[in-house]
Amino acid sequence: MSRLVSQIWGQLHFDTYTEQGPAAYTLLRSNSVEAYVQDTWRASKNLTLELGVRFSYHQPWYAKWNDIANFDARFFDPAKRAVVDPRGGFIVSGDPYNGVVLPGTGFPESARGRATGAVLPIVARLFHGLPRGFSDSYGNAFAPRIGVAYRLGAKSVLRAGGGLFHHRQMHNQGSLFRNAPNQIQVQVFNGEVDRPGGATRRDFPFYLRGIDLRWKYPSAYSYSVSLQRELPGSVLAEIAYVGKSGVNQERTRNVNQLRAGTLQANPGINATALRPYHGLGQVDVTTRDGHSNYQSMQLSLDRRFRGGLSFGLSYTYSKSISDILTPFDAYRNVRSRDDLDRPHLLNLNYIYELPFFKGATGARAKVLRGWQLSGVVFFRSGTLQSVVDGVDVAGVGQGSVNQPWDVNGSIAVSERGLGQRWFNSAAFTRPRDGTFGNAGLNIIRGPRFQNWDVAMFQSIPISERFRSELRFEVFNFPNHPLLSNPSVGPRAGDFGFVTSKFAERNVQLGWKLTF
Repeated sequence: MSRLVSQIWGQLHFDTYTEQGPAAYTLLRSNSVEAYVQDTWRASKNLTLELGVRFSYHQPWYAKWNDIANFDARFFDPAKRAVVDPRGGFIVSGDPYNGVVLPGTGFPESARGRATGAVLPIVARLFHGLPRGFSDSYGNAFAPRIGVAYRLGAKSVLRAGGGLFHHRQMHNQGSLFRNAPNQIQVQVFNGEVDRPGGATRRDFPFYLRGIDLRWKYPSAYSYSVSLQRELPGSVLAEIAYVGKSGVNQERTRNVNQLRAGTLQANPGINATALRPYHGLGQVDVTTRDGHSNYQSMQLSLDRRFRGGLSFGLSYTYSKSISDILTPFDAYRNVRSRDDLDRPHLLNLNYIYELPFFKGATGARAKVLRGWQLSGVVFFRSGTLQSVVDGVDVAGVGQGSVNQPWDVNGSIAVSERGLGQRWFNSAAFTRPRDGTFGNAGLNIIRGPRFQNWDVAMFQSIPISERFRSELRFEVFNFPNHPLLSNPSVGPRAGDFGFVTSKFAERNVQLGWKLTF
């Protein structure tokens, strides 16, 4: 028989406040509607199907007083660009708001006294009838899911499933509140500490943020196949393949970055005077066109508490890659191992009831009987690091992330440890001026992480109302030191070395009285 379960969520109204300054704030609003339908179908004695579909509509977040601003390249007019002094980098003439847009058709009357830009007559020309949240509404977000369970005999089950999952984002581009004209931000490089803009008043290009109008939901295609088998001793074993492919992932790049070698080809010229969108400074635009991919094999053994013993053992071998890291070159995205990539993950947990003094009675039984030993053991591959440098060797101007060095030859070393090289730092060399290095991102794997915790505890009934629990816990009981990540700054004196360690044994004694 089929059992239909349906759930429908109605309209939800969200309000959130984001501080904009000492005496101002921005009020954001959004409406969201979701509906979900699920059907559980027992197709046969051995086959069960789970079918479902979710519909989502999330209105783009908008500001009640239209006091957010965006950079939109469609409204950048080269003929009206601001003229920048080639040596000082400050604006000489022209329109400093070229390419800046405001939502809707104007500030509402209620914005006066709240939105800074509402009192500036010059900004009326920045309204172009754009959506109040800037991005397009995305209304056809259907997400189907399916699950299959097939019984293979009395002790084995084959499972498979997959589905599409959409993620609702909050207004993560809160930086739109800090765009001109609502809040002015500029970047001044190579100025004096006490007067960065010079002895006289200077107007410098704005530092802007923007979002792409093609604003799709970050989504993931999840899929898995697993086989479960009951083993002797009440042990359940499982082997599974689990994967996830992410699309429409967020990534940010400086669209006003210079091409590699531009500064070397124009010695003495301020980078701001050479930018593609002339008259503007750094322009960080967030898009949803990134991809990620996770693949894994997962093994587990589980035993429910029986005969004084329970345990769980799991191991995961996986690989995660993506192209969502902030690129050092705004004109190309780098595909690499993801920051969260951990190839090996092992976890063991257990509870064992000590068999001693089971025949004890009276006060002796309350003190010596019923002690349990529990513990957690955890192993994980180390985190990933990149060999990058903050010096602008490529000549692309300020505002982009650190740039990689060249790698020539193997980075492997024969021995590693505290005070030793973790990788062959001699394989890295400074790139040629006007170029990016050829080293990939996240190519250094740091030291692995491990954790050993044990505890002994006993629950003692004192009366019908009172119960006492005594716990003795030891964290990192082998007192095993963990190595810190190596230095990956190519200009540092300890480049490539592990210079510190952390973690120590901690002992904790606790007593709890329940009544």
